[in-house]
Amino acid sequence: MAVFGIHIWLPYAHGEAPTPISALLSPAMIGIGAYAATRLVVVPMYPVFRQFSLIFSVWAVVTMTYGGLMALAQDDIKRFLAYSSISQMGYIFLGLASAAAYGVTGAIFHYVSHGFGKCILFSVAGILIARTGTRSIKQLGGLADRMPLTATLALLGFFAIGGVPPTIGFMSKFMIFSGVFTSALTNSTDKLIVAVAAIIMTVLTVGYSLWTVRRIFFGPLPDHLKEVKEAPPLMIVPLLIFALLSIVVGIYPKLVTDYLLPFFTSALPF
Repeated sequence: MAVFGIHIWLPYAHGEAPTPISALLSPAMIGIGAYAATRLVVVPMYPVFRQFSLIFSVWAVVTMTYGGLMALAQDDIKRFLAYSSISQMGYIFLGLASAAAYGVTGAIFHYVSHGFGKCILFSVAGILIARTGTRSIKQLGGLADRMPLTATLALLGFFAIGGVPPTIGFMSKFMIFSGVFTSALTNSTDKLIVAVAAIIMTVLTVGYSLWTVRRIFFGPLPDHLKEVKEAPPLMIVPLLIFALLSIVVGIYPKLVTDYLLPFFTSALPF
């Protein structure tokens, strides 16, 4: 799991990998450690894990903060999404660190949510690179008129990772924060500070997401992009399906949580 301190490989991997590989790597691989940690550490070694949960919670917020701030500094669109992924791993780690059934369920749920969002966003990045010939965000702008469907998909992808309702990300983050607050009231009030910091970082996530959408799709259209056309249906339709699913699961989260919550409710004390 690409949390702060063991994250260094990720921006380089995304920067060099073909975009279709990035669209698989970010959703599927970088968070799989969360599932392994849940099955091998959180549940079977719960008493020991809970003793260190506050330290892990702080580590999670540091990961969110570092990933978000580094994302703001990027011009390469793929490296931007890579650092955004690091930030999102912080939320998954925070859910695990809550050591509460709702929080751990939210962490695994957010693994699914992040998969939806980043599959859309890396695919959108691939469309932009193919259509414009550049990965530099500074060289883009005003593309919403030329590529309205791509712009809409980008916005929905950012909504999913930012936790904006009614997308899937809202419910996964809601469950994570519910678990953190439950843990704080039951175990350690210090986690309330961690929870507030994480909520502030959620605002930062939405902020840098909207700022990036504005830089790429709004404002004046550069002269070298005036001939750019919308992506073909073969590129757009699969992403529309993912976007629709992210909204459907966001509205009906029990499609996922009914498979997760009963297990963690029975396996964890609270």
